[in-house]
Formats: sequence, C-alpha cells, structure tokens
Amino acid sequence: MKRSCCGVSVGLFCFAGVTLYLGLAGSLSLGCRASQRDNVVLVVIDTLRADHLPVYGYDRDTSPFLTELADQAVVFEDCRTPIPLTDPAFASLLTGTYPMRHGVRDTGYALAGHLPTLAEKMAAQGYQTAGFFSRAGLVTATGLGRGFALADDQTIKQSEVGHHPWYTRAGAEMWQRRADEVTDLAIKWVEDHRSEPFFLLLHYFDPHAYYDPPKQFRGRFDPRTTPYDDEELSSWWGAVDSLGTEISRYDEEILTVDHHLGRFVESMRLAGLWDRTLLVVTADHGESLGEHGVMDHGEWLYREQVHVPLIIRVPEESNLQGVRIPNMVRLIDVAPTILDYLGVTDHGSGLGNSDGTSLMPLLRGGDFPGQVLLLETENCPEGENDLLTTIGVDCEPPGVLGKRRGVVEGRWKLILGPTPGGPTVQLFDQGTDPGEVQDVSNRHPDVVDRLLEILHSSSGPGTQGTVDRELIERLRSLGYAD
Repeated sequence: MKRSCCGVSVGLFCFAGVTLYLGLAGSLSLGCRASQRDNVVLVVIDTLRADHLPVYGYDRDTSPFLTELADQAVVFEDCRTPIPLTDPAFASLLTGTYPMRHGVRDTGYALAGHLPTLAEKMAAQGYQTAGFFSRAGLVTATGLGRGFALADDQTIKQSEVGHHPWYTRAGAEMWQRRADEVTDLAIKWVEDHRSEPFFLLLHYFDPHAYYDPPKQFRGRFDPRTTPYDDEELSSWWGAVDSLGTEISRYDEEILTVDHHLGRFVESMRLAGLWDRTLLVVTADHGESLGEHGVMDHGEWLYREQVHVPLIIRVPEESNLQGVRIPNMVRLIDVAPTILDYLGVTDHGSGLGNSDGTSLMPLLRGGDFPGQVLLLETENCPEGENDLLTTIGVDCEPPGVLGKRRGVVEGRWKLILGPTPGGPTVQLFDQGTDPGEVQDVSNRHPDVVDRLLEILHSSSGPGTQGTVDRELIERLRSLGYAD
C-alpha cells in the first residue's frame, strides 16, 4: 500500500491489521515543521514496562488511550533504558548521555554541570518550559530542573488531599503526586501559556511500588486471571494469589495514568493545540513482577526492567500513523530526536557530544545503523557486598550501592555482575530467548569476549563503572570469560 504526504511516496505494508514500517521513498518534510514552532509534550510514566501495554502485546486492556494513540503515532517496539532507576534514567533522557557521563548514578547524585539538558536547549530556542514531576525531590535534589522555568516537584504529606506516602528510607519520607493532580496542574499551565510554543514534561509516578490504585480503578482486573499461568507464578514467587494481586494492582495503576493522560490530550484538542503538538510517551524503566524471582526494579538488568515503551505522535503526518519500528533504540535517543525534529542541531544531536542519536533518519526512511546499548545499575541486593568485592567492584556503603554492567549488540545481551551464586557473566540470545532465562555464555566465548571488550572501551568521565582489563582477566581466570 502507498500513501503520500507533501509529494513523498510512503511504503507501508499491512498484514493482519498491523501496519509495518518499510521505509519512505525520499525524505519527509518533517524538518519543515520546525518553522511552525510545534509544541512538545514529553510524558514519562514511571516504572512502566512496555509489555504491560496492549500496544506491546499484553492481553489486559490496561491502556485504551495509548492503544488509540498508537493508531495515530509511531510505536518503537524495542526501546530500552540504560539504567532501571528513576533519577539516573531521567538524567539520561534529558541529556542524551549515559550515567557514567552525566554523573547521576542513583538517588541523591547530582547532574554534571557542564552537560546541557533538553529543557535548556528548548528554552534557548524561545520555548516556554515547564515540568510537573510526581516524586518529591526528583529535580530539586539532582539539578534536573535546569532549563525549566517551572520545575514543580513539590508534594505534601498524607494529611493533605491527593497525596500518600511512597516509602521511608533512613528516616526520610518520600511522597508522590497522583496522576489526577499532575494532569490538572498541566491543563491549567497550558491554559495560561497557550499563546506561545511550549515544552512541557509530565511525570506520572503511579505505577511505582507500592501499587495502590485509586478507588475508581481498583478491582478492574481479577487477580485470579493474570496473563501469567499459575505454574509460572508459583515458580517465580510461590504465593500465586498474592503475586496475582500485585500484578493486578500494578495494571490498575497503569490504567489510572492512561485515563488521565487521555484527559490531558482531550484538553489539548479542545484548546486547538493538538494539531501542532509533538507528543512523546515513554518510561524511565520497567518493573520485575516475579520474573527471575525478582520484584521491583533497580538491582537487575533483565529485559522486564529495561524494556520501556516509546510512542511518538508527529502532528499532521498521516504517513506516520499506525507505524511500528522494530529497531532497538534507546532512551538516550529521545532528546536528540526531539531537537532534530525541531531543527536544532549540534554535533548531530542538538545536545553537543551526547551518547544518543536522533531517530529522525528512521522516521524519514533513511539509513540507520544498528545500535549498541550500554547498561548499568548502582543498586545491589543486600548481602552481596562480598560477591561484588570478589569481582573488583566495591559497595559503598555496604549492601546499598553496587554495580552491574551490561551491553546489548544485535541479538546478544551480556550482563556482568554478582548473583547469589557468585560473580558471573551472563549471555543471552535475544532472538531465541527474549525472556533472558537461558545463559549461553559457555557456548559462545567469542561473543562474551567481544562484548566485554565493548564494556572495557566504554570508559568516559566518571569511570567508576567501567570494566577494566584486570577485571576481564580475573573473570577469565574464574572461568566466566574465555
């Protein structure tokens, strides 16, 4: 089937009701829209794993609005975050760089001052900028508010309507703002700033543990009918009913956010702004729900924690509706893509020497090289300090911070770090094992060696996470790398 837009012929293939992207004949006039000064809305849904959305194949209807949006947008089927922790993932999203460069390795770290942020670049282009964040301290403590004229992460205590506690750590209470309030604040801000182009970031924290959906959505999904089978649940978590409840509550939190995001977009339509607004929906990281015997996120680099949605809706581009792109892309590519769309370029990314790459060539139908993704996490499970020391990585303070590293290249994914059984290199063939359950490192020592070399060569500013030559040799001596 052929579609055309602005005189450009577009190749699409429809099969079983799904539109697959085959490429564009020629170059789209997307850059021409920069002169129209489109608004940009970036939506980040905290802790949202891609495979719990119907758009990514989930059986439950957790997100009717996002399903509708996908019909008007481009869905990137394989987007991954470099780190499954909120603060560093946000820093990577907004700077287009890996944590080893921007310096935010976990909660409590500060963003490197020399790196420009997406909001700073947008402000320099004359955009009004605002961000509504739903976790207390996310921007004020990290410096991620740079460039936002309004960076609102102020929340209040449980005694105030619309707020409730997230968790307590070392005596400090962390609070979240609910999706309804984030949306109300955003709608009001747009009403007051609609006369000039704006960049608006909306952060929804609701799917983060602890899963506590509001009454309006609680009970929508039966814990006894999760998309996982009972045997699978039992092997992961033991108590099938309790895990089924957790999964259902998590799904209801997603449904909550989906409802309010739909409400925000409807307000944009009513205000006459929708047809000149670029909308990007993604997540900072995913969530383990029993896979690999793990709940929550932050300590591991398996797919369920790093595979995130990426949906980009380009205004008034009919050829980019209902399109699906299978290429692996990265969260660090989002900011360069937005800036490239707007015609803001600097060393090819709009953000100086960023690690990310604009995805506009994919949208324009041009060549796009295969991506390499570097992964890391600072968290380590309690009690693994000795194992970390064994492979040359220190936990400071003990049992709180650690280091796992990973790399994805083509079909291969390597994870380096501690496990309860000792220090390991794990290698997964994602083509045959998308769930990453079968370690094939012993069968492919040449692949292990090559990927370890990539980790070794990935050093940069703030190299505490790099894999040095001595560590590689020590792993070889232990039999984990040949």
